[in-house]
Amino acid sequence: MQLNLKFHKFFPELIISAFFFSACGDNGSDSQSEDPIIPQIDIQTNIGTFTDERDSQVYKTVQIGTQTWMAENLKFFVNDVNSDILFKCYNGEVVNCEKYGFLYTRSALFFFQLCPNGWHLPSLDEWKMLINLVGGEQFAGANLKSKEGWSNEADGLDIAGFSVLPAGI
Repeated sequence: MQLNLKFHKFFPELIISAFFFSACGDNGSDSQSEDPIIPQIDIQTNIGTFTDERDSQVYKTVQIGTQTWMAENLKFFVNDVNSDILFKCYNGEVVNCEKYGFLYTRSALFFFQLCPNGWHLPSLDEWKMLINLVGGEQFAGANLKSKEGWSNEADGLDIAGFSVLPAGI
């Protein structure tokens, strides 16, 4: 499937997204409050795929509004001549690299061309646009998280096919 090049293309870093969408806070109240009811959101999405020409890895993509995002983490192997460790697998288990993708180091992000041609790490403004499209700060976490895999009954709704997974270092 050929992606329409007029849309922006983004590569979400799972470490950033897992941290960003699973943050919690205390409202300072001693009283128990119920979780807010998540409103129904009518959003235009289009699920597709993208093949990385460097290694032929196929990735799920999702168009949300006018933005096109990778809906899974990059699994591009980077070799460093200095033998620095540039990525890890979730929980240090190689089998998790297939499910969660590679968790890259800061060095890998800044010194190597990790993103395929035409893709880039999202800017803060691009994240804000995505958050607003899926219900705003109050609901974005639940709306973007995958429907399974989260502990403590914290599975998401995945209304747009973004499928944030619970992984990180």
